Amino acid sequence: MIMGSLKHINISSDDMVVFEKVKSDQKLKTDAAVLKYLLNMYMENMDEDIRNQKLVDMFMEAFSKNYYAFFERLRWATRTSEENSIFLLDAVNTILVNDNIKDGVPVEVYMHPVIATSKANHKRKVEHFKQAKDDRNFRKKMQENI
Repeated sequence: MIMGSLKHINISSDDMVVFEKVKSDQKLKTDAAVLKYLLNMYMENMDEDIRNQKLVDMFMEAFSKNYYAFFERLRWATRTSEENSIFLLDAVNTILVNDNIKDGVPVEVYMHPVIATSKANHKRKVEHFKQAKDDRNFRKKMQENI
């Protein structure tokens, strides 16, 4: 270990108050001990910052691995829904213009049979995919328990 010496350091009176407080709180006998204590605390904080950054990096890596597919699916579903909404709005607008329809009928008042069939088909499709997902999760859980 290379030893060095500091002959003279000028610090403000506020810093000197803090220096003396550290000296008394930590029951240190010399100014050199206070300086060594402060340097060690600084190094520990640096090490802690590095550990914290590594933890953040590990968390972000795990998060992106676990949720990347979910967010990709969500992005795709959002884009597809937006496109379908635009197509449907254009189609309905065309029908309304061609048939010169002036008033709208809320679905709550009267649901056309085509809309009712579409809703029922959608419900069956959602139930099918939910069951398939439940089956996959069950099989995965069973394999983990083996």
